[in-house]
Amino acid sequence: VVPRSNQQLSTPRQALWYRRATVREDQDRIERALNAAGFRLAEVGSATEETDPSGDGVRLSFPVRLGPRIEVV
Repeated sequence: VVPRSNQQLSTPRQALWYRRATVREDQDRIERALNAAGFRLAEVGSATEETDPSGDGVRLSFPVRLGPRIEVV
């Protein structure tokens, strides 16, 4: 799914599996997916963390700037 405008992408992650190195890999993976979808200038910023009040998980939000969609014909 490609976002239609600049927005935050969020994904819930279980705290048990949460590692900051994996978050950085996710950030790179999101950026590569956007690049492959034609958003060659897309930028994905560092995630912000929000711990679930129950302590069972962490919500990560990635700031995304899409830029123009570029097609090479």
